[in-house]
Amino acid sequence: KAQALDGVRAVFGEVYPDPVRVVSVGSATSVEFCGGTHVANTAEAEEFIIVEETAVAKGIRRISAVTREVAKEAIAEGARLETQIEEAESLDIAETTDLDKQAGALRKSLDEAFVSATLKAELRARIEVIQKKAVDAKKAALAGRVDRVLEEMKTTIQEAADANKKVLVLNVD
Repeated sequence: KAQALDGVRAVFGEVYPDPVRVVSVGSATSVEFCGGTHVANTAEAEEFIIVEETAVAKGIRRISAVTREVAKEAIAEGARLETQIEEAESLDIAETTDLDKQAGALRKSLDEAFVSATLKAELRARIEVIQKKAVDAKKAALAGRVDRVLEEMKTTIQEAADANKKVLVLNVD
């Protein structure tokens, strides 16, 4: 009966329950079969978190979401990770030698975490900024070190030349 509805779309290869719920989004936007979990009233869901969005077929996306206690746990986990990232963002880059490692560990924790898909994307972007700052700081420190060594070498060579030394041996670190 549902398949006879005008404009209804079903995903090829999907198995839908019998009876199947038909969801209409907007007046002329989309009419879809929905094989997901249903509640009589949205208040029963308590919390709702989208944890994944994927492509099922061309032009068709699937969202996976959780509700109730699982959603509350995902929110708490997201808040915990956000706090850790805020702490990493507030570190003084000049005084933190392993910020890149800390950012990498945060990225791994985030990838393994069960949190909102939108929050995960936002936190990944923030971690990338931290990682870029760490890489830029290491490059700047290395460039500064090279400059200092070159200046020391120039001074030592000039002193040797002024003293008419014919041989000069340097250990460069």
